[in-house]
Amino acid sequence: MVPAEEPAMLEFFYSARVPMQNCNAKENRNSRRVFRFSPEVPFCSGLAECRLRSKSSPTFIESGAVPQTVPQGVVGRRLSSPPSDLWDVYLEAERRGLRGERNDALNRFLAAFAELHQTEQHDWALGLASNIVDDNASTPIRLPLFRSVLLPALETAIAQRTPGAARWLAGFVQQIYKCRELRPRLMDGTLTEHALLLTALDHDPGDDRSRRKLLGLLASRLNNTLHELPTGVLYGNDGASFDQCREMLQELDGFIRYANRLGIAEEYADLVANCQFHYKAYAEYLTDRREASCYADYLSRGRDL
Repeated sequence: MVPAEEPAMLEFFYSARVPMQNCNAKENRNSRRVFRFSPEVPFCSGLAECRLRSKSSPTFIESGAVPQTVPQGVVGRRLSSPPSDLWDVYLEAERRGLRGERNDALNRFLAAFAELHQTEQHDWALGLASNIVDDNASTPIRLPLFRSVLLPALETAIAQRTPGAARWLAGFVQQIYKCRELRPRLMDGTLTEHALLLTALDHDPGDDRSRRKLLGLLASRLNNTLHELPTGVLYGNDGASFDQCREMLQELDGFIRYANRLGIAEEYADLVANCQFHYKAYAEYLTDRREASCYADYLSRGRDL
């Protein structure tokens, strides 16, 4: 609160299209009209960013519909919580689909967000990440927002072994792939979706949300290994080697454990059976083709598991 003995000054930043009364205007460096007046002066309603300043007080923020009069001793909301008004303006700009308006709104939000205490930035960012990843909130995440708000908080939380943090970061894999500065960590495997979900389980072995996401990711990978049958078994984009077939059998064991833990092993019974059969059969084919011209021919001749 601004001390009573200090004269408070309200600064409202309106667009030039908003008519104002009972105040003096001047242009600031951002070409916005700045209106200064004392708390006793009535003024019109509208949408604004309002900063209440005094020599000894920190910055205050209050936005939204401005009252016709300002009561004595008006108290703004200190910029110690995320500027939800600017966030709402950004979301509305996203809804309207106007790129310039959207970018301007996002930049203003990020500038205000940067003034928050680091702890408040951290908590707000984790809350947003949780809402999007765990609660399926349809919030658009542009790269500047990801880089400036979500990524720093999530990486700090992961370093602190915060339960769920690695799972939340895994939920932004598309943004990770678009960040050039993160590509080395994608290449070495430390920032892939798979690695992050494993990290989440390491931090919280009871995290079934991460286990379920990992199960879905592994199921997709297992299906891909059989994608070229009856030509052969794949490892990535290439045909699997003998050693890679053995490696995939071990990975399949982990998949079965996850499915059993979640009580949904029956849903994947056919996939597991096909993988077990072909990983073993293709490994044998690679070591002893028995005069077969190809894997399909090898299968047609029959084999003993």
